[in-house]
Amino acid sequence: RKDQRTNGGGCSTCCKSHDICELCVVSCSRLVLTISFLLACVQPCLTMADNSNNNNNNGNPGVVSSLTRATMAAQHRIEDALGGLGRKVGTYPGRFVIGALVFTFLCALGFANFEVLSEGDKLWISQTSDPAQHRDYVQGISTFGKPPRFMSVLLMDKDPDSGVNVLTVAAVQRLFELYDKVRTHDNGGMEKLCVRRLTSATTYGPCVVSDAVLSFWSANSTKFEQDVVQGRTASQQQARLLEVASAATLPTGAPVKRGNMFASVKTDNNGKLLSATGLHFSVWMRSDDAVLDDILEWEQSVLDMLKVEAAASNPPYLVVYFGGRSLDDELARSVGGDIPLMMLTYLAMIIFVCATLGKFDRVRSRVALGTAGVFTIILSVVAGYGINSGMSVPFTSLNMVLPFILVGIGADDIFIIVAVFDRTNPKRSLPSRMERAFREAGLAISVTSSTSAAAFILGSFTIIPAVKFFCYYASISILMTYFYMLTMFSALLVYDTRRQLGNRIDCCCCFTSSRRHGVSNDVTELARVKGSAVHLQTTNKSSSVADLEAATQQQEQQQQKQQQQQQQNDGIDESEIVTVDEMPNVARFFYHKYGPFLLQPKVRVAVVVAFLGLLVWSAVTVPKVTQGFELTSIVPDDSYVRDYLNTQRTYFTEQSYFLDVYVKDVPYHSAETQTLVTGFVDANAASPWTEGPVQSWLHSYQSYYRTNAALNGSLTTYQGAQYLTDDTTFYTGLQSFLNTQNGLRFRSDLHFNSDNTRILASRAHMFLVPAQNSDRQKSALLATREIAEQSPLNANGAAKAFSYSAYFLFWESFLIIYQELVQNFLLSGTAVALVCLFFLVRPSAAAIVVSIVGMIYVSLLASIYHWGLEINSVTVINLTMSTGLIVDSLTHVAHSFLHQQGDRKHRAIMSLTNMGSSIMLGGSTTLLGVMPLFFSQSDIFKSFSKSFLGIIGYGMLHGLVFLPVLLSWFGPDSVTRSDNADRKSSIIGDGLKSRPNVDKTAVTPSASDETLEYNHSQ
Repeated sequence: RKDQRTNGGGCSTCCKSHDICELCVVSCSRLVLTISFLLACVQPCLTMADNSNNNNNNGNPGVVSSLTRATMAAQHRIEDALGGLGRKVGTYPGRFVIGALVFTFLCALGFANFEVLSEGDKLWISQTSDPAQHRDYVQGISTFGKPPRFMSVLLMDKDPDSGVNVLTVAAVQRLFELYDKVRTHDNGGMEKLCVRRLTSATTYGPCVVSDAVLSFWSANSTKFEQDVVQGRTASQQQARLLEVASAATLPTGAPVKRGNMFASVKTDNNGKLLSATGLHFSVWMRSDDAVLDDILEWEQSVLDMLKVEAAASNPPYLVVYFGGRSLDDELARSVGGDIPLMMLTYLAMIIFVCATLGKFDRVRSRVALGTAGVFTIILSVVAGYGINSGMSVPFTSLNMVLPFILVGIGADDIFIIVAVFDRTNPKRSLPSRMERAFREAGLAISVTSSTSAAAFILGSFTIIPAVKFFCYYASISILMTYFYMLTMFSALLVYDTRRQLGNRIDCCCCFTSSRRHGVSNDVTELARVKGSAVHLQTTNKSSSVADLEAATQQQEQQQQKQQQQQQQNDGIDESEIVTVDEMPNVARFFYHKYGPFLLQPKVRVAVVVAFLGLLVWSAVTVPKVTQGFELTSIVPDDSYVRDYLNTQRTYFTEQSYFLDVYVKDVPYHSAETQTLVTGFVDANAASPWTEGPVQSWLHSYQSYYRTNAALNGSLTTYQGAQYLTDDTTFYTGLQSFLNTQNGLRFRSDLHFNSDNTRILASRAHMFLVPAQNSDRQKSALLATREIAEQSPLNANGAAKAFSYSAYFLFWESFLIIYQELVQNFLLSGTAVALVCLFFLVRPSAAAIVVSIVGMIYVSLLASIYHWGLEINSVTVINLTMSTGLIVDSLTHVAHSFLHQQGDRKHRAIMSLTNMGSSIMLGGSTTLLGVMPLFFSQSDIFKSFSKSFLGIIGYGMLHGLVFLPVLLSWFGPDSVTRSDNADRKSSIIGDGLKSRPNVDKTAVTPSASDETLEYNHSQ
């Protein structure tokens, strides 16, 4: 629509339902399916473009060639920078440890600005949406103000599903008992803080008790006893109770809303009540800031009392309750409720890292390093959270899930750095080894960190505050983890290596082992290991590693020259050649067993058919995914709020919602304006999504002045009806009307200027029909919005009339969630595509990886349905995370494939041999990090754990099965095409690569400080 004004627009606003938005998601799924089937057709074109890098013999490379050369040059610069950082870390580890600690302290200063945001209407809806702007306008007017706070109690049978009638004298007496305890609790605090209605121009009535059977007796238990109980038999008492409760109006004249007052009502043919399975009452409390502290204190005291009453409630009654502060309190409790789980997760990760990093040996074990590594991850979390707090980014309950994710990401980086470092030549000096490790491992974790951080950075463009804040925290925390791994942990790795070289005991580095544990304590042996040419006198005494490094420092420049000469002549250090049989068991399994089996012709065909079948099945399932968001998902499992909300939603199914119709900035004394205002109210009242009774001050005032002898003489006729149009007479008569018994109730519906001579804004009241699912809620919201758009009061974008309900704040999210989902997928997909193109170089390789990412995304959407979840803000976060995480295993395999030599099948096997163990280990650490979330008290955290199970499972499955098969058929040529390139390559991760001119079972780790070489003609 051309008159869309805020993000309430999008594809949902352009239609009467959400069908178009659902069509967007389904279309995206089908698009991915189509791309996958057409990939084989597109591949030859992309391969031709790739080959232009290597077949341009005229010395004038094409566009793709120029792009490739520029990309490789940028990669070399990154490798050089990382290598330089690694050399500095290896030379000055102490500086980096101290620097990281100082940096953590500085970041932690940001916690002085720490703020926890738990208000649902500020987290889960866009603050620029129509409902949010209407809320701010209404609450900014003193006459209207904030909506009242509630203290609500539901009374049910102990077994609500039994259908037992509780509309009995005994149950009503119990309800009166609970109400009287609330009323008199804390020295009658309710009477001082409740909302009251005017009964005369200067007198207020009793506290407002709404939607209660108690209101038939003015919430007075004495009146109930006199009217129903006294002097009657049990059957007569029940008959009298049903007779009174069947009335259509209360003694005050207010209409009865049975759906709000009773649960599961049954009536006879005449509409007389027969039974109900639940009773309810709500006390309205003030919400103005002047008494807010007293209100909060009173609410807490009453909630504590009701907790005792609910526990002591005699059978057969179930008592559930809810207060104005309940939701915020339980949200805050959920923030800290999973801290024990977090501690358990980090303890488990310490054990896992320590058991995996080193060997079971007093010297070669790495318990201290593993513990320090997890501690480094904790520091990165502190730094990331501190930076966000310093930038005034609110902390929400969702952010509690981040430490579980970051510990898995950080542990994965630890394994990569240590694995690559251990493969470096021990004859080299520590600075040289760190340089070579950083060139390789640094690039590896750069890929994983950049894709994840980029996905979250782009995800922060969402209009949903909770998602935006989460993405802020996630992106910065991931970058902090990356920073700490390259600085502090790597420096600690240097210290741990020095300890091993000194034959010192792990965790007790002040003591030297009496036995040699694979690392000699002989000074001559140490000198050989360090690559020193200095001749030292051999003794059995151990010398300090620091003295040894000082003695070998003079040989460093000569050693570097020798390395450079070796790289120019051969490019491979023969001492670093490793055969497959010397590799770990997992690598040998991938090389000898898994790879050859997977790439058999029949197996490859079966794999492609199976994965395409999975894609088709997922695409068919996606339309079944529904959207919805229950407040129960954001409170702990053991919360009394969950019991109340579940009871209300399950049994009070006919509950209606308040709807207010506002008109502002119009001349109310004008006959035309009065016609438009009453017409706008009538249009809303006539909607199938609203119901009465309608309370409109203007309708009542018109009836008043048309029948008042003092005023009807001043009436004028307009469009066949009579109106009071004289300015002075209109407002004089209005003040008289507001002092009548009928007009008193409308005083809070009119906002005047300072001298009460002009109406600045007014409202009318009605109800929305019961809407128990997201489809009906969206339809009701869109219907009221369409009525406002069509009103002449809003012509030319005037925006003088609107309908508002507090429920609209949450229903608005259902209109934009599909739009947000598609937007986040496109943005994060774009980021992944750019990162893949940069690190993979070959456009065809990037296209294959991005297509598989799309396939996984469709499968994850389908898994939402099978997990019993719904599309909402939380699942949007999960899907945003998935785009950055699932690409890791795919890029590692593809990158390794591009840096192998031989035919496609052999290169695919080598890429599995190279990366299989790393992918499995990385998936295991991430799964270990989020596994405790299955035992969380919050449904949100449980949904995170389910989503991560899908992310890790689909990522590993596609990376280790489907992608190698595609590469073995359609994989692009290697990026090393020159005569010497078969000996020179760079690789991400746990790099092993085939080496031509050597036995085919011999592989070598990448010489990370070597460079890729292209044809001299290019």
